[in-house]
Amino acid sequence: MALTLYASLRVAFSTVNDALGARPDQQLLQNAPSAVRAAVTFGRPPAAEPSA
Repeated sequence: MALTLYASLRVAFSTVNDALGARPDQQLLQNAPSAVRAAVTFGRPPAAEPSA
């Protein structure tokens, strides 16, 4: 039950972010390990500027 609820909320959150055109923060990209940045080649590109 808990895993199903988590997955459904994650999908809903991602759908809302996608509909709003939200992009990952620049800080997320800067703080991610280089192996993660190299492995993730899908999804929306990070924002051009850091968020305020």
